[in-house]
Amino acid sequence: MRDKGQELEKALIGKKKILVIGPNASGKSTLSKTLGERFSLDVCHLDRLYWSENWKAVDNDLFIDRVSQVLQSPKACIIDGDYIFNLESRLKYADLVILITMPTLTCLKNLINRWIKNKNKSRDDMAEGCHERLSASFIWYLIHYQSRSGKLTHQLLTQKYCGEIVKIDGIREMRECQRSSCK
Repeated sequence: MRDKGQELEKALIGKKKILVIGPNASGKSTLSKTLGERFSLDVCHLDRLYWSENWKAVDNDLFIDRVSQVLQSPKACIIDGDYIFNLESRLKYADLVILITMPTLTCLKNLINRWIKNKNKSRDDMAEGCHERLSASFIWYLIHYQSRSGKLTHQLLTQKYCGEIVKIDGIREMRECQRSSCK
C-alpha cells in the first residue's frame, strides 16, 4: 500500500494550479512551502493577498483581482488558503486540490503553538506588519470551521469541481506528505 506522500507526489506531476485548503492551523502553509521548495513551484499565500498591515482586510474587489492575476498567470503555482467566499472561482482554474482535514483539537494545539513561537512577529506567509495574534473570534472560527466553512467547502468540491483531489486526513497522513516532500 502506497503512503499518502507517494500519492501526493504522483498527483502533483504536470499540475499547474494546485489549491491547498483546510481549516486554520491545519498545516496548509507549511505543506505548501515544503511542496513549493521540493517541486520548484511558486507559492501564493492568500493571507498575503487578503490582509494589509495591522490585520486590515483589503477591499474584496482588490482581493479578487489579486487572486485572478495569480490564477490567470501561466506559471504553475500552489495557492495556499481557504477563503470560502472565493473558493468557487479558484476551483475553475485548479487541476489539483489538496484537501486537509484535521481534528479541531489538533488545529487548536497548532494554533496555540504557532502563537507562542511567533508572538509579536510576522510570519513569511502573512502580509507585512501582521504580527501573530490569538483572538477569541479566531478561535471561535476555528472551532466552528467544520460546521460552517468546512461544510461549504465539501459542497463546492462535490458539486462544482471535477478535477483531482488528494485528501490528507489527520496528522499521520500529513507527516507522510511532509516526509515525502523533503526528499
